[in-house]
Amino acid sequence: MPTVRDATFDVLRLHGLTTMFANPGSTEVPFLTDLPEDLHFVLALHEGSVVGAATGWAIARDEPALVLLHTTAGLGNAVGALATARANRAPLVVLVGQQDRRHLAQEPFLAGRLEGLAGDYPVSVAVPARAQDVPGAVGRAVHAARAGRGPALVIVPMDDWAEPAEDLPVPAPAVLRRATTADPAAVAEVAALAARARNPALVVGAGADSADTWAALTALAERLNCPVWQEPFGARAGFPQDHRLFAGHLPAARARLREALAPYDLLLVVGAPFLRQYPYGQGPLAGPGTRVAVVTDDPDEAHRAPADLAVVTPLPDFCDRLARRVPPRDGREPDHAPPPTGELAPHSEREAAEPPNSGELAPHSEREAAEPLNSGEAVNVPSVPDVLDAPRSADVLSVREVLGSRGASPAPGALDSSAGVDVPSVPDALDAPRSADVLSVREGLGSRGASTVSDTLNSPAAADMPTALDTPRSAKALSVREALGSRGASTVPGALNSPAGVDASSVSSASGGPSVPDALNPTTPPITSAEPTPPASPAVANSPGSGGSLRAAQVLAVLAGRLPVETVIVEETPSSRPDLHALLPARRPLGFLSAAMGGLGFAMPAAVGLRMGQPRRPVVAVVGDGSSLYQIQSLWTAAHYGVGVVFVVLANGRYAIMDRLAEQHGGKAPWPAFGEVSVSGMAVALGCPARTVTRYPELLAALDEIVPTLYSRTEPVVLEVVVVPDPEFRP
Repeated sequence: MPTVRDATFDVLRLHGLTTMFANPGSTEVPFLTDLPEDLHFVLALHEGSVVGAATGWAIARDEPALVLLHTTAGLGNAVGALATARANRAPLVVLVGQQDRRHLAQEPFLAGRLEGLAGDYPVSVAVPARAQDVPGAVGRAVHAARAGRGPALVIVPMDDWAEPAEDLPVPAPAVLRRATTADPAAVAEVAALAARARNPALVVGAGADSADTWAALTALAERLNCPVWQEPFGARAGFPQDHRLFAGHLPAARARLREALAPYDLLLVVGAPFLRQYPYGQGPLAGPGTRVAVVTDDPDEAHRAPADLAVVTPLPDFCDRLARRVPPRDGREPDHAPPPTGELAPHSEREAAEPPNSGELAPHSEREAAEPLNSGEAVNVPSVPDVLDAPRSADVLSVREVLGSRGASPAPGALDSSAGVDVPSVPDALDAPRSADVLSVREGLGSRGASTVSDTLNSPAAADMPTALDTPRSAKALSVREALGSRGASTVPGALNSPAGVDASSVSSASGGPSVPDALNPTTPPITSAEPTPPASPAVANSPGSGGSLRAAQVLAVLAGRLPVETVIVEETPSSRPDLHALLPARRPLGFLSAAMGGLGFAMPAAVGLRMGQPRRPVVAVVGDGSSLYQIQSLWTAAHYGVGVVFVVLANGRYAIMDRLAEQHGGKAPWPAFGEVSVSGMAVALGCPARTVTRYPELLAALDEIVPTLYSRTEPVVLEVVVVPDPEFRP
């Protein structure tokens, strides 16, 4: 019999959460032992590194990442990183292990008071009342993390995983759409369900009680010629109850409710939870084979609905568009046909086009039970959930890439091209807006005539966008001379020319560097451009600090002359950040990443997770030596999993920014320097290759060797560059 663990794995697969980041303890062992082969485990040596790497992964893929934490100790260690994830708007699903439920009342060893431990930083915290409630809580956490752009916690007692699961649909939607206006793609999905249904019914609730929604629902019901039920315990009426199609008030007892809904193969629930009952009853809410779509403006209603599809949207406009889109049933016009204007004015060319025949969503229960598709079968169209939930990266993944990497099976009957159903094609589904905050690639870039991000960046049109993509800095950016001149930096003509005569402005990385084999993310598309960053200003040429030592700005200028424009700079060097902004401007989306709340310990693990999430994107973490010590354990994860991040550590042997702030405060700092600390030595101890650089020629030689490998690297490297402290700090 399937267990709660099995059911939870199915929920995770449904939403693409097949890679988990963890530093497990005893409370996680029952979940992790004999992990299925399609689920990938990433170990980090401290919970801050766990959450930091997951945050980088989530940001890289713009999808939730899965985290496991060990009761009070693990969650406590991770709170700072969870706060950073929330500030960086990174969606995380966090499973927190708890002691055995059977003796929690006695507060046994390792039991934790976990609900409030992370404070207000989680977007939601769920404590399932029963073991059987865990899969639904995890499904709702996925939607909460996406909606709130932060960590959603689910606290799970360790004995819950072995408990038998209920043979019921998971009380969370398989697919969830959000839009501040009626999303044409979401309208098309619901219309496809309605078109396929032989005997649909509407269930309306208090949320539909407005004149505009009544009018739209009346037109929709007449168009479908279907019965309309009022929700159980409805506080307000969602439909005119004197209309000929009004069927009555649904009963609240589950068995009677199921009996009332038994004749229908589609339930379209509008402005109501699905569905409120009293008292408790066993069994599903709807019969087998009945599809459920929920349209609501209440995210909480959507999150807990055991539905095939849920749409969070303003109701009047959505229902009006839906009424205009569905064909009349029974071959006759409705009593009150929609206005004769036909379709509404299109929001896009896609909405105006005739919808192709593309099938429908499979029932929630069938989709969960579907077996993985044999990779040898000649099927190149994914199931709707795979299209809707597949991770995105800089480019839109092809359907074959989505299927090939995940082994996903189309739901039975899904996307049958012969079905004659009004549903968007796969390209439309891939390009459709996913939420109010995320534009589709087509809508976001269509005005420039490009179909994908990489096409846009490399198309002729890109040449017409110098300000956005190709200029080394904006009109407001400081020149190097402005950035350094106030601190008395010496300037020597001939920027970036080494004492040995090496031209540091040359770039040796070839265009379109080789791909990185990575089992965790084989589908991320390649970045095809390797255009070098223009050289920095002559102001930083050979401008060493005292005694010929290197300065941070000089190191950054050398990097600026070598790094490909696609490089992601992950920053955590507080005293040198103004110079970094002046010298290393972001020239591609996701070209710069830093901790939004300023807490140290983010950059190193985030860089690891980001490179895992986009293995063909060059990633360089620029951190101070003081910053590196907060999560230096992340180097082990990078080395063990072959993650090709380059860590440039600017080592001044002290908390330089704190020293400068103390001086500005008019006093002397009581804290000591820590010049005896060797970051490269610790890196080697953690299994990560490292080298130490103290002079300019060494810096040039090291970067000339490392930079050409940025695309293809399968191991990390630490470049510890000894620099003199910056004499000033001007934020």
